[in-house]
Amino acid sequence: AFESYQGEGGEAKQLDRRPCTVSGFISTIESAARTTNSSQYLYMNHRPIDMPKLNRAINQEYRVNHSGRVFPIFFLNLELPQGELDVNLQPDKRQVLLVQERHVIAFVLNVLRQLW
Repeated sequence: AFESYQGEGGEAKQLDRRPCTVSGFISTIESAARTTNSSQYLYMNHRPIDMPKLNRAINQEYRVNHSGRVFPIFFLNLELPQGELDVNLQPDKRQVLLVQERHVIAFVLNVLRQLW
């Protein structure tokens, strides 16, 4: 499992002996939220990606702490070693296949729980 996230001093924590970081912006529970998920952007190694499972997990976790049917606003970039993902599934490279998808999702949710 993932241990932690990029710390205050910028040090990268390790996941299964490989570095993984999450950076970006996300609305807090107290701040702006939207009634649609139109302002949610995911990047992996600075490339825009479509990852419905991760979006769904983030939205569900947000709703645990926020009443009503609202969605967080986010721009998140996940940095993973090149050997951990395959972007050659479609010509536009927006769909990715992760070696440890379940662990990556758990890692991102852990980071967000610490923020919220």
